[in-house]
Amino acid sequence: MEILIGLASIALTTGITLIILPYAFAFIYLFPAAVFFKIYRLIYLKPDQKANSEFWDFPRRIAHRIWLRIAWLWHGYEVHGLEHIPRNGPALIIFFHGAIPADGYFLHSKIFMTTGRQAHFVVDNFLFKFPWYKIYSECMQTLPGTIASCVDLLKEGNLLMIAPGGTYEGQFGDKNYKILWRNRLGFAKVALEAGVDIIPFFSTNIQEAYRPVGWFESFWEKIYLKTRLPIVPLFGGFPVKIKTYIGEPIKISKDMRPEKVKEIVVQKMQDLIRKHQRIPGSIANALLERFPH
Repeated sequence: MEILIGLASIALTTGITLIILPYAFAFIYLFPAAVFFKIYRLIYLKPDQKANSEFWDFPRRIAHRIWLRIAWLWHGYEVHGLEHIPRNGPALIIFFHGAIPADGYFLHSKIFMTTGRQAHFVVDNFLFKFPWYKIYSECMQTLPGTIASCVDLLKEGNLLMIAPGGTYEGQFGDKNYKILWRNRLGFAKVALEAGVDIIPFFSTNIQEAYRPVGWFESFWEKIYLKTRLPIVPLFGGFPVKIKTYIGEPIKISKDMRPEKVKEIVVQKMQDLIRKHQRIPGSIANALLERFPH
């Protein structure tokens, strides 16, 4: 079955180069879910009822199932190390931000469908510029995230997912999988203040599924740093094999400095990349991985 799915997926995209803006991801995958959530709320929310987490459980479950179907059909998606995700209590889950962070959404859904836990997910502010995204955020518990709000969520016992490199890493990363976290220390400060473990994960071939075109990079970087908008053209949509590897929890102590926490987490992330990812990444090889050896 895996071979047939792989053949069908590759046949659909062979010889096609898809040039898109990251905005397209929002409209192709997130917008239909938001429409579904809106319709569900209009039909089922009673005048005296609040749209709390319990109200959203049914449509949320459907959305997560669809995400996982897309992940399996298009990428033969696998997760290794799910036992490192706690079944109760807080944890900060950290990951490498691909050009399109589809693997973050995939694992978000896998955690829910496996453990029943709805993790909170920090996303870029630009998504909230779309009026329809608010209802998606409400149901799927995504947020722009400040240090204070993230600490509060963790102290309440929740799981929280953050890609420290953010959109910058997604826009300017490449097939060499260099970590581009720059001077970002927010996630480290959150972990220290909340007193939680940090759980890193990395997904193979995420830069082969979608990749920045790599043209006029300094020009695009200047625009991005002024606007903070993800406008670097990407190419891809390829049905490459994606495997998510979840590392062991990283224990941190309150007396650590944020810089030290960041250094430790970067090292663990680099270890995951070196262990599981072919570098430089190859789209052809990533497609071939859809077939059992």
